[in-house]
Amino acid sequence: MKKIHFFVALLLMMTSCLGEPELQKRLDQADSAIKDYLTKNNLNSKAIQKTAGIYYIPQTVGTGKEVSADEVVEISYSSYLLNGLKFAQDTSYSFQPKTGAFFAGIAEGVTYTKVGEKAQFILSPNYAFGSSGGALGGVNIPAYSPVRVDVEVKASRNENEQRIFEEEKIKKYLAAKKLTAIRSENGIYYVVTQVGTGDKPKEGNSVTVKYTGKFLTDSNFDTGNLTIVLGARSVIQGWEQGIPLMKNGEKGILLIPSFLAYGASGNNGIPPYTPLVFEMELLRVQ
Repeated sequence: MKKIHFFVALLLMMTSCLGEPELQKRLDQADSAIKDYLTKNNLNSKAIQKTAGIYYIPQTVGTGKEVSADEVVEISYSSYLLNGLKFAQDTSYSFQPKTGAFFAGIAEGVTYTKVGEKAQFILSPNYAFGSSGGALGGVNIPAYSPVRVDVEVKASRNENEQRIFEEEKIKKYLAAKKLTAIRSENGIYYVVTQVGTGDKPKEGNSVTVKYTGKFLTDSNFDTGNLTIVLGARSVIQGWEQGIPLMKNGEKGILLIPSFLAYGASGNNGIPPYTPLVFEMELLRVQ
């Protein structure tokens, strides 16, 4: 099986932070902690180790298709230190395993599963936080900590299926808000909230917009004013294609699928494969 590239980069980083003998000592200590955890919880006979550092413990059998590293996988998960402290959870997180846009151990581990399956993964540090550690959910995560991740695999979608899925989510958002939108050829939905009286901008125009970025849950992730040149590719394609739908002075809402936003990688707190909502005001066109 093809390994996730993130693991290689992480291992190189860990080796550079410690000498090789010290690194191996830390990894051996983590492996001992994992084995103690498995013994204490009577999991030795259930844990499957397909790759060194990833312990896979099936809990319920999946009845759907096998997960592919090339598809977009939707999971719910809860993450813990081995002492039971929970530091992260999400009821719906989508990512493409081959991009490594999650714990490297989960990016590889979900490819062992089928849709509908519930499983537990115990990950060595080189498949989790490595030498960096950190703090999440109010929990301090020491460097070289093994972690446990409880996963339910909800879906595995190819690119076309993912686009259809996201468009349905956007349509449900519009219906719940009782908003009427126009749909662009590429799948951007635009709602006019205050009609403008000026011209629509074109490629090469400098435009200034006031915006608030939101998720479909209505929680904000960004707000501000920004001046850009259309066509300069300095912003997401959803803006490049969506702002020309607006007249100068107009206010509106752009609903943008992830493939025209931050796609498989996400960005600064925006998860991968996340459709976005932007409340926009086109302040100036030059």
